[in-house]
Amino acid sequence: MNLFAKFRFTKIVGTISIAFIVMGAAIGLGADAAQAANWEIYDKGEHVFLPEGPIEQDGVIMVPLRPIAERFGYQVSLASKDKVLAQGGVVGKLLFTAGSTTVRINDAANKQMEKPAVFINGNLFITMEMAGYLTDIGYSVVPGTSFIQLRPIEGDALAHIQKQYWHVLNNEQNTRFMNNQGEILLNSEYGGHVDFGYDELTPVMNGYQYVGYMDRSGKLAVQAPYYRLDSFSEGLAAFKELQKSGNGYQVKYGYLNRTGKVAIPAKYDHGYSFSDGLAKVVLNGKTFYIDHNGKTAIAPIPNSASTDPFHEGLTAVTVFTQSNGEIKQKTGFIDTTGKFVIPPMFDYAGYFSDGMAMAAAESGKKNGYIDRTGKWIITMQDADLYPFQNGFAQYYDRKSKTTGFIDKKGKKLLFPNVSNLSDLSEGLVRFQRKGLYGYMDVNGKTIIEPQFKYASTFEGGIAQVELQSPDPNHSIHACINKTGEVIWRDDAK
Repeated sequence: MNLFAKFRFTKIVGTISIAFIVMGAAIGLGADAAQAANWEIYDKGEHVFLPEGPIEQDGVIMVPLRPIAERFGYQVSLASKDKVLAQGGVVGKLLFTAGSTTVRINDAANKQMEKPAVFINGNLFITMEMAGYLTDIGYSVVPGTSFIQLRPIEGDALAHIQKQYWHVLNNEQNTRFMNNQGEILLNSEYGGHVDFGYDELTPVMNGYQYVGYMDRSGKLAVQAPYYRLDSFSEGLAAFKELQKSGNGYQVKYGYLNRTGKVAIPAKYDHGYSFSDGLAKVVLNGKTFYIDHNGKTAIAPIPNSASTDPFHEGLTAVTVFTQSNGEIKQKTGFIDTTGKFVIPPMFDYAGYFSDGMAMAAAESGKKNGYIDRTGKWIITMQDADLYPFQNGFAQYYDRKSKTTGFIDKKGKKLLFPNVSNLSDLSEGLVRFQRKGLYGYMDVNGKTIIEPQFKYASTFEGGIAQVELQSPDPNHSIHACINKTGEVIWRDDAK
């Protein structure tokens, strides 16, 4: 993401109010507006490059066997059409069978996985738990993050990993990438950059043409000269291809993996990012979901008016219903098998985050949050609501004209005399007071005094801000750490 394009305005994502119910139905807001964080795997603090994945579905993380097993000294080979052998590491010999949860260990014992092994685009995927078993010490997750450690690093793992988040600095002269220490690590001749984030690849352009994905050395590691390239999600990136059609061209969507292999050919009229192992696609006016192999996982849903990408194993589906001769739209939730687990009974419903989803019913008379069974957990009237993030959700009370947060029990945390609150990100909330932006914790304690003309949320340990300048026609872009220290600034006029 462009460092200085992303905080010029405050984008309200998934706010729910009576007015929003109408607007959301009209323009299709919902789960499209948010993208869950990808799982990232580290070994002794080093990011593990995977051709595809990790993939989380139904609470189970799946990873490709070969790159992880070979990292720990195993030799991986195809034993038969559906069996893969890994041997030579600390555990010894392991035989995996596609479609089975049973792993044969040293020809003497069996070990069960939570989900069966599966071939995805030629690679056998196993559960993360089994991948940890290969190390003989298991694996761990850095608390409060999507960072997985195989062999843990000594010291502060979070600080070490966050230093590997690369932010992009774009201006008219050049493009640079910076870590959260303010160190410029790469200058690039390519354009169209977004943040590397924690990934090893980022889509780049030469002039106005996408050419592929650049790695952290600045090399064009993956050549992919398509009309449009997206970032990777679950190890697959959507791309747009211009295809000849009659006297003109048509745009079709497909997906490629981190090696540049086209995993799913460009044949869809629209394609969304993968989440929960599935991607929403549109073809010939029909919307359905595909898996990583490009197979239809959920067929078009009868009488559906709109669908969204998956979040936390569920997605909102709005269907046409008839009651007393009147056709209405009601929203419910399906799981990754396509089964309705929450019947269509809401006037509006957002995406699940932190186990809760915004919802409205009874023509706006009931407004609040539901759990994964559809039960109302929190109800709030005359309020604009936002999705839960990191245990808290933002709200705006239209009667009292106050803004604040609520926790998952509905307890209100009021923040008077502030506006433009952000979600809680990396422990801090951005706010605006008297025209200037600062940061506070979730209890309302000011951590960084309001002093910036613009400010983003914290990401990878830093935030992007615009400093005040004596010259009203001159903007000073800068980056700060969590103490408010300016670690980088661009004073070029």
